Amino acid sequence: MNKLRVLLLLCLSFWFIQSEAQNFMSVHFNYMQPLDDYKQHMNVHPKGIALGYQFKPKIFKKFYIGAQFGVSMYAMDSYLQSIETDENVFEDVEIEEEDCFLAYHLTGRYYFVEERRINPYLEARLGGLSFFSTKMTDEEYDEYFENSTSFYGTSIQAGIGGGLSFHIVDQMWIDFNVIYNRGSRADYRNIDSVKDASYRIDPELSKFESYTDNVNYSLGVQFSF
Repeated sequence: MNKLRVLLLLCLSFWFIQSEAQNFMSVHFNYMQPLDDYKQHMNVHPKGIALGYQFKPKIFKKFYIGAQFGVSMYAMDSYLQSIETDENVFEDVEIEEEDCFLAYHLTGRYYFVEERRINPYLEARLGGLSFFSTKMTDEEYDEYFENSTSFYGTSIQAGIGGGLSFHIVDQMWIDFNVIYNRGSRADYRNIDSVKDASYRIDPELSKFESYTDNVNYSLGVQFSF
């Protein structure tokens, strides 16, 4: 019974905070600059899209709590592979491989000023990057070729930075920020680092392990509701 009361109290508290909150949804374009060891193996800058949500409890002045989830791609290869589509009948089919990661963070923002045309803020993040790769072909060949997704390592990320929010019209803002992230060690694949087709024969040639420090640049649109 005591546990039920605690659970009920937590639910009511969360409902109260939410009901008193100003809410934001956002869509951001992310551009990552790898640093140090990560930069040596990541010879391209990952790019992707992220969706975010933030709310401002009235008990905290100028402070927002939220979360962000997105996906970025940093390497791609396309080639022809012979596939048996019927008994003793082979066809050259285009195969596409991509290296990507999922990015997910809890966020906290402190605005120096609010409800101005330009609103500067500080932001802290805590979350992770989960690296994966895909291998697929056209849907018409699904019964002959098995599309696959392979997951590698996960990096814990802690970041801090700042940004500017530009009020455009009514409930719409343009948002820009720069966040420096410290990242733990993680395994990942980067087929772009292998300049020929040798990674298809020996997959280990395109796999790396390192710390994953980076600077993330983000530009997007926020909507309040």
